[in-house]
Amino acid sequence: TVALIDGPCVGGGMALVLGCDIRLASDRARFAITPARLGLSYHPDDITRLVRACGQALASELLFGAQIWSAERGLAAGLVNQLYPGNEFADASQSLIDAICANSLDANLALKRGIATALAPSVIAVNAATEEFSTLFSSPDFVEGRDAFLQKRPARFPSHS
Repeated sequence: TVALIDGPCVGGGMALVLGCDIRLASDRARFAITPARLGLSYHPDDITRLVRACGQALASELLFGAQIWSAERGLAAGLVNQLYPGNEFADASQSLIDAICANSLDANLALKRGIATALAPSVIAVNAATEEFSTLFSSPDFVEGRDAFLQKRPARFPSHS
């Protein structure tokens, strides 16, 4: 999933974008998590995603301070992957989305599961990811990807059908 942030991203909005695989923002983005101002906490799953994104010290500052961070501060903290000028945001974001969508759906799903395994490794998950990695070498998408590469043409992956 790709989050596109082109303005305020506060509280629940932050929870939503932290659940995404990739977060892109314009220079108009602003970030805040403010439940402490209301006498509330933040859901533990969302805190975990926040700490994974920016580390314990910056997560603590964002949660305890409940202040609004600029787009630049959000990028520096790891809340977003890329920051674009507002007038380039739509085209630049679409370019990355198009590149992702052009890849094999089966490969993207396996990569997503592989990242999840890296974040919470277990013997069962690592074995399943290793098996999936090996299996993809005989998949129709790999055959098409290999042939397209050798023929210097864009791939037309069967998983897109």
